[in-house]
Order: sequence, then structure tokens, then C-alpha cells
Amino acid sequence: KILTHSKSRVVLQAMKEAAANHKIFHVFVTYSAPDNSG
Repeated sequence: KILTHSKSRVVLQAMKEAAANHKIFHVFVTYSAPDNSG
């Protein structure tokens, strides 16, 4: 399970590599107002 609040290139790349290696994971993304940073 992965919980992320803001966009991160490092985290995104890690998730892409995990998916390419057929890893199964769940991602929870929070929403941040008013600047939509989540």
C-alpha cells in the first residue's frame, strides 16, 4: 500500500518500475485544496 500527498517524480518512477515488474500495489492519493498539490 502506498499513500501519497504530493506529486513526486521519484515515487512515480518507482511505481512505474514496480508495475513493469508485475508487482501488485494499491495507491491512495489525497487531495489538497486550494492549490491542488495532492
